[in-house]
Formats: sequence, C-alpha cells, structure tokens
Amino acid sequence: MIPKTEKIDFFREKLKEAERNGFFDSDRAALFGCNVYAVILRDLLAELGIKTIAILDNDINKQNKRHMHLPICDPMQFVKKYSAINIVICSNYYNSMVTQLKEGGVDVENRVLVIPVEIPRKEEEAVAESWGYITEGYKEYLNIIENTGKKDMLLFPYKGTGDIYMACSFLEEYIKKTGMEQYFFVVNGSGCKKVIELFGYNADIFVLDDEKIRSILEAWTFLGNDFMCVKPLIHWGWRFKNTPYIFENPDMSFTDMYRYDVFGLDDSSMPKHPPVNKNSDFARRLFEENSLIKGKTVIVAPYANSIRTNISMTLWSNMVMELRRKGYSVATNCFGDEKPIDGSVGISFPYCEAINVLEYAGGFIALRNGLCDIVSQADCKMVVFYEDNVRSTSYSHFGLKKMGVRDEEYAIMFEKDEDINRVFEVFF
Repeated sequence: MIPKTEKIDFFREKLKEAERNGFFDSDRAALFGCNVYAVILRDLLAELGIKTIAILDNDINKQNKRHMHLPICDPMQFVKKYSAINIVICSNYYNSMVTQLKEGGVDVENRVLVIPVEIPRKEEEAVAESWGYITEGYKEYLNIIENTGKKDMLLFPYKGTGDIYMACSFLEEYIKKTGMEQYFFVVNGSGCKKVIELFGYNADIFVLDDEKIRSILEAWTFLGNDFMCVKPLIHWGWRFKNTPYIFENPDMSFTDMYRYDVFGLDDSSMPKHPPVNKNSDFARRLFEENSLIKGKTVIVAPYANSIRTNISMTLWSNMVMELRRKGYSVATNCFGDEKPIDGSVGISFPYCEAINVLEYAGGFIALRNGLCDIVSQADCKMVVFYEDNVRSTSYSHFGLKKMGVRDEEYAIMFEKDEDINRVFEVFF
C-alpha cells in the first residue's frame, strides 16, 4: 500500500511539473471530481499560488452544494462560462471525463491535466505486492485465531472513534441476530480499543497497525468467508461494493449506514449507549487541579483525526478570548502532540468520564469529531461545527440530531470566518 505522504508528494510533483511546462497560464483552476483527492489538490495548487474556484462533478446529488467552501458545478454548465480555465482531474474515471470535456468544446490538450490516482508501477510489482498482502494477512488471521481460541473476527480498519462508537452501539443486536458467540475484535489504534471497553464487551481486543489490517482485509477479500470468518465493521460499503451504499441513498444518516448497511438490522433497532458512572468524582478533581469553574466552563474540541478543516487556530483563539472576557473558564480537550488553544487550559480525560466532565463544565464546543458521538448524551450546552463537505463533516450525514442520538444540539454550518461568532448566541 502506498503511504499517504508518498502519494501527496507524487501529486505535488505532477503539479509542479505541469507548472514548469507552462500548463498553468493563470492563477485560477478547477477540479473535476468531488472525491477524496479534491481537498488535497486544492491545497497543493494553493502552494503554487493557484486558486481553485470550483469542483466539477456529474453527480446531481452533489451539484449546487459546496465542498470545503468550493461550489460543486455541473461540468458542462461550468465550461460554457469558463471555457479557457485550466482543469485538473484525479479520478479513476478520467477517460470518460476527458471525453466529456472535449465534447463540451474544451481544448483538452492544453487545458486539462490528468494526475494518476495511483503512483505508476509495473504490473508484476503490483501483483507481487497484492499477493504478499494476501499471504501475510492469512497468516496473521491464523495466528490470532490460534491465540484467542475463537473463530469470529470483528474487524474495524479505521482509527475514527466516532465510527467504532456507532458500530458498538448496534453490535449487541447484531450478535443476538446472528447468534455469534465466539468473537473477538481487531482494531486500528488504542482509541478504538478504549471505545469498545467503554461499552463493556467481554471479548479479546487486538490492536494492529495499518499494514496488518490492510493485509487481513486483502486476504479476506480474496479468500472469502469459506476460509476466514471476518466481519468488517465498515460503513459506506467501502472495498466490498461496486457502488457505495450512500451513493444509492444520499439522504441517509451515519446511524442508518451502520444500522442497515453494516449490520443489516431493521427500523426497530436503535443505537445503545454505554452506562455512565454518575458517582465518580473525577470531574471535580480535574476542575480543581486546573482552576476551572463548575457550571461556567466551556470545553473546546478543535481537533479531528479524519478530516481537514477550514476553521483556523486563530479563529478558535479569538473565540476562547471572548468567552473568557465574558467570565467563562475554557479548556481544550487535547492528547499527544495536540496543543491547547491560546488562552485555554489543556486537559484530557478518559472516555468513561467524558459525559461527567462536560456536565460538570456546562458547555462544549467542537469541530464535528468522534468525541461528539461519545458525549452525545451529555446534559450541557453543545455547539458543533459542521463544514460544507459533501459527506465527511456534513450535517446531512453526521448531524447528531439527524442521527437520532441527541435531542438538543446547536449546529453551526461553518462557511465563512464570521460564523465562529454564532457560538456567542448560545453562551451570552
């Protein structure tokens, strides 16, 4: 598997090469394809001083919406207005996209740049790599089976805590439905392990790295259930469907994806939340140690592992300073290398204490991230920022209220810097 940083460097070099060859004759460009590469390409173009003005896409469910503050346009309508603009494509469907642009009158020889989705390699190298993953993955599977003495692997490949939280919230019903008894977990990262432990599932949990999880998935995809009893807890039908489920059902929420697509449950199945120890005094001690005010503290959570955001640290800092001017104490939830927002205190707390901490504080402001799922039941003022991505932080898919996991949520659709000030409508 090509490391993400290596692929980004490959994209960067292709754009620089195009610039050296005189492809970019203006400081504006458009991207064709609203996919996972669009934001990366936008940022790489910005490094060259080129502003991306739009994303073109043939999916009518995406058109006339915005993705990371960029309008998503019908390709043919766009090229009628901007026939001379440079267009960058990074998609597996580039052949049909180039043909479409040519039929629309675009000078594709001089105006369209195609960047390969994958770093070119010889076919025999690709086959050898895939076979290596398959054999190593099957060996890893057999080793774990022998180690645990159980046969059913519940495999979670992401590091997203919100994803594993949603999976765990339906897992009890799935286990009852299937009669699964001898199961164990394989997850990517200690954070996922902590979420499973939060729910109290009495099963072995194995934490593996990206490469080993990739190898198990490759082996299971190739060998199938006859040889490997693996249940991937994967939403969006990733890897295992020609058409991801959400493309067929664009209005479905994140909850629905796990209820219907991952577990095959019906409408009567509702997400279950882990118990909270209300007798704990962890929050009181945490607040005393950090001189935070009970009932008038706002905990901010500006970090998310799986998304890019346009909310700058400067905006977060300005918001923190204004909250402090109004008498609030402010703490940033941060782990590892994450830094507290200027003007706030850095704190951390275990997931099992998260709801208690928020209720003791009184307020919570977050970029939509996995912690929002974990604390969705907290009785406090909760402000969540959503951005205009098509899916990754969109309210239509990830809104806590829309997901049915929270009744009261102050959702802010962040489209411009001034939107940060809407926080004060809740707390002032």
